[in-house]
Amino acid sequence: MRTLASRATLWLMAAAVWAHPPTEVYADFGMPLYPALAGLTALFSFASALHRPERRWTAALGTAGALTWAATELISAAAEPMRGLFIALATVAIVALLWPPDRLRNDDLAQPEGARRGIVMLPLWLGAAFALHATIGRAALGLPTSAALSALHAVVPTLMLLERSGSRWERAFFGSALVAAALPLVDGSTAAIGHRLALAPGGLLAALLTSVALRPKAALPTPARFGSLADLLFARPSRVLVVSFLALCLLGTFVLRLPVSTTSAVSWLDAAFTATSAVCVTGLIVLDTPSAFTGFGQLTLLLLIQLGGLGIMAVSAAAVALLGRRLPVSYERTTAQLIGVEGRSSIQPTIRLILLTTFVTEGVCAALLFVGFVARGESAGPALWRAVFTAISAFCNAGFALQTDSLVPYADSPYILTVVGLTIVIGGLGPVVVAALTPWRPDARRTVQVRLIVWTSVLLLIVPAILIAIVEWNTSLAGLRPSDRVVNAAFQSVTLRTAGFNSIDLTQIRPTTWTLMVMTMFIGGSPGSTAGGIKTTTFAMVVLLVFAVVGRSERVTAFGRQISLSSVRRATATTAVAAFGVVATTLALLLTQDIRFDVVVFEAVSALATVGLSTGGTGGLDQVGKVLVIACMFSGRIGSLTLFLFLSRSVGARYETLLPEEAVATG
Repeated sequence: MRTLASRATLWLMAAAVWAHPPTEVYADFGMPLYPALAGLTALFSFASALHRPERRWTAALGTAGALTWAATELISAAAEPMRGLFIALATVAIVALLWPPDRLRNDDLAQPEGARRGIVMLPLWLGAAFALHATIGRAALGLPTSAALSALHAVVPTLMLLERSGSRWERAFFGSALVAAALPLVDGSTAAIGHRLALAPGGLLAALLTSVALRPKAALPTPARFGSLADLLFARPSRVLVVSFLALCLLGTFVLRLPVSTTSAVSWLDAAFTATSAVCVTGLIVLDTPSAFTGFGQLTLLLLIQLGGLGIMAVSAAAVALLGRRLPVSYERTTAQLIGVEGRSSIQPTIRLILLTTFVTEGVCAALLFVGFVARGESAGPALWRAVFTAISAFCNAGFALQTDSLVPYADSPYILTVVGLTIVIGGLGPVVVAALTPWRPDARRTVQVRLIVWTSVLLLIVPAILIAIVEWNTSLAGLRPSDRVVNAAFQSVTLRTAGFNSIDLTQIRPTTWTLMVMTMFIGGSPGSTAGGIKTTTFAMVVLLVFAVVGRSERVTAFGRQISLSSVRRATATTAVAAFGVVATTLALLLTQDIRFDVVVFEAVSALATVGLSTGGTGGLDQVGKVLVIACMFSGRIGSLTLFLFLSRSVGARYETLLPEEAVATG
């Protein structure tokens, strides 16, 4: 099925070349239009006809053609950011289809026929998207363009109908999609005689909606294999994580878009940006929280922050436990892996510990902040709401504040900054580590993980605080009393651990502080906490690995214990993937946004590490930039956890061929 989908996609691209040719781009490069289009079409057609999974050169030809097509289209779409984003996403989808990893190939073979047929939906949806993009908003369509669009969308349903396999629902769907593919041709024919029916957009949208309604019945594995959709979902914790966070983001977007949530109308994109930032406890904003949202909207944000910080799985498992019911076995297994416990018997005690630590810390912080706000002359009602909002946002490391300029108005209040800072630290350590530091659990403090978290956190709090105080003493900290300068330097060191608050103007910081902030944000907080980043234990293991290699040691040790090779490998992989994510995000933002390089790097790390600090770049994002940052915040919140769960899967059932070992030079 993947081979069929790849062939269909390459044929689809052969038609797409003619559907919307960037005439001006070929003219600028001095290339004749029709020979160039014919050559690109021949390349796609040749690669499609000869494509086989084992023939990597055909995939290389298809990739070269896709990149060439994307380059010319992106150049022509320089003034159309949303069109450029669509082209980039389509190119990524095509390349990913042509170059599946071995794991996906094995999964395809292991899946039943109905599930494997789902892969053909990618070129079908891609074709419909191409056709919709080229038809909506145009005054008229010429006959050649309409014919190309018809071929573009008709490729996949035609191939699937000729295959004569699949269920009755599948054949009905592909038949309807084939009928919808003829509508652009009808539009073009009527436009040629002076009439425009505009049937193509409605027909293609109908085909897509039909696919959503019918494909789950045809593509899902049989009940005998999975039992239910819930069993299929809970079979993989990473899948639960993605679906639950995505559902919460969508729900938050809808609620924040309601008139009752905002003081004035906001766009769907801004609502989605704010909801994602809250659920992923990031704190980047494109709307001013105190002025753009009503009390109901602020309450919605607070609930999204709390649910996103605690984790949907932990909240739902706690709700079931409070009702006196037992979780399904698949749900228990998934919840155990997501909250980091060994067995299902430890789920309820761990969840009770998480909830107790969360609510006690937030309650104490809110009470202390209420006293501080009232002491500064605020009335009781607003002070109480501000205290509760700030406490929850601080513990969840979210960075949302009910002040336009974050905590800058309290830069001269050591009391408030200290309370918020301690709350951030507790949230960044995680409930399990906090419990291990209590006097009645001395054994827990002896574990290597707790020691690594504590010592790494202490170093990452003290060292940046000292450096920020030294470098910024006469710049961003100028104008404060010496004691306030020390407190603010310490607070900025704390909030860099993915909290997102700021008590100083970040646009005035020096390059040295900027570099230090980027590095600290990249590391983030501790595993099992509300913080983001690659995590303190990951950073510590990578540093220990470097010392082991320099010391010519084959083992990575800490506190008299040897760290397992699997843990070190996971730490190295997590760091490499995170670094690649920063580079890719930076390049994407530089290609699409007119923002300075240093601002882009800061925004990229802040989004991926779910920090929320900004040096002014978020306010200058256009629609494409906002979409990119939304994707970064979402992937930053679930990415490291999903990667950890993926790498933690048992490999006992896999059989790997032992190959001869050979050394490779590294420097």
